[in-house]
Amino acid sequence: MLRTCLPSTIALAFVPLAVAAQTVTDLPRADRTLALRTEEVYRIGGADGAEWQELARVTQAAFDAAGRLYVLDAQSQRVVVVGADGTHVRTHDLRGDGPGEFRSPVSLGVAPDGTLLVFDLGHMAFLRFGPDGRFLGQEAHGPDQGLPLRGFQVDAQGRVLFSGDGLRIGAGDAGPADRRPIQRVAPGAGSGVETAYDAWRLPPPERPVELSPGGGMRFSMGDAELAFAPGLHFGLLPGGQLAVTDSVGYAVKLVGAGGRVERVLRRPLPPRRVGERDREAYRRQRMEAARGGGGGGGRPGAVMIVRGQGGGGSSGGSGSQTVTLDQKAIERMVEQQLEQTTFAQERPVIAGLATDWAGRIWVERTAEAVGAEGPIDVLSPTEGYLGTVPADGLRLPLAFGPDDRMAVVELDALDVPTVVVRRLTGLR
Repeated sequence: MLRTCLPSTIALAFVPLAVAAQTVTDLPRADRTLALRTEEVYRIGGADGAEWQELARVTQAAFDAAGRLYVLDAQSQRVVVVGADGTHVRTHDLRGDGPGEFRSPVSLGVAPDGTLLVFDLGHMAFLRFGPDGRFLGQEAHGPDQGLPLRGFQVDAQGRVLFSGDGLRIGAGDAGPADRRPIQRVAPGAGSGVETAYDAWRLPPPERPVELSPGGGMRFSMGDAELAFAPGLHFGLLPGGQLAVTDSVGYAVKLVGAGGRVERVLRRPLPPRRVGERDREAYRRQRMEAARGGGGGGGRPGAVMIVRGQGGGGSSGGSGSQTVTLDQKAIERMVEQQLEQTTFAQERPVIAGLATDWAGRIWVERTAEAVGAEGPIDVLSPTEGYLGTVPADGLRLPLAFGPDDRMAVVELDALDVPTVVVRRLTGLR
């Protein structure tokens, strides 16, 4: 079986779960504005940074309990570790097939004690490094188990949690069409993958997408895309609970041990109907992203091909390879995908969710205009609604850290990234 992962062209969609007899907390309808401030702690990167700060494409980051920041530069295929004061700790940048070497690192997570886990698509495995940087081992994680391509989180026990929205290939049981798991795996423990919470999804169209970029190549992407379907967003809370949203409406579920929903925080904010203007805006933005994502001017772009068991390749089994396509081929594939895209009837109220080290839940709401940034609600599992950050205010960071720290990425005129660590003030 052959499928493709096109990071700039695949929208991973999905929707709500019926709530049984849990505690439901109704939050107020009217917004209360939060005037939050931040102060800069340090910054790394930029065109004038030291050699270790030279960043090309920062995709993910995470903090440990000591305030160290771990930055994944996907283009340079390395992880930079920075101390709480902004000094360089180490860089993981060995490439190859040896112990602790990267082939294609795509996501990372960090345990509170500083244990670093990197999912490498080339090895199809989790690589573990101790708090001192020593390589601890590598555990295979095949595509039939679901791939944490969009990132993952690590709990206090060192277990990895990732969304079932990810790509799944091969003989593994994908489960019912209206369900998608938050999966949990303990690398090195040999316990396999288990379901931390079985979230709801809006079933996608049951028809495969066939893409032909030219040159005799054909790609199958599984089910057709369902645009504007609710995403599955979750975050870890300090006590071990998960804050989860998977609905069309405004419902944040607090999930405890055994995947049981213990409480639901909801606001009476209705979803908005999808109109033709929304559909056209979606198609236009997808094509604009494709024209920019391939490099423009006929320059080539890269497409990652992921194979399940029996998919061929040099290993004869699961694995990945990169195929280079020119700009016109990439645009042609996006056009073909959009021709086969269907649209949900309503746009979900919630567009994103994150949790911070103080136990607060940051809920980004969907903006009225497609592609625009919406306001962000700040919730507490115990106190409920704390207030709302306006759409033109503070945004969800790349990572939250201890001591109210947050890491954000800034791009200069040449798209050279700088990672800025700031400390949040004005919210307790």
